[in-house]
Amino acid sequence: MKATVLYYSHKGKTAFFAREIAMYLWSKGLNVSLSAISDFNTQKLNETDFLISGCWT
Repeated sequence: MKATVLYYSHKGKTAFFAREIAMYLWSKGLNVSLSAISDFNTQKLNETDFLISGCWT
């Protein structure tokens, strides 16, 4: 199973939580991709089983 964690972080707090979520999923045996939304290649969505996204408010 493949999970993708996307984030948009203004001051780094959202990036921190995105990394924590990615590490948790990885510890459960998932293949995880972590990326800022601005750096993400949308072609990779075809390979993703789970998509998690977050941003600051």
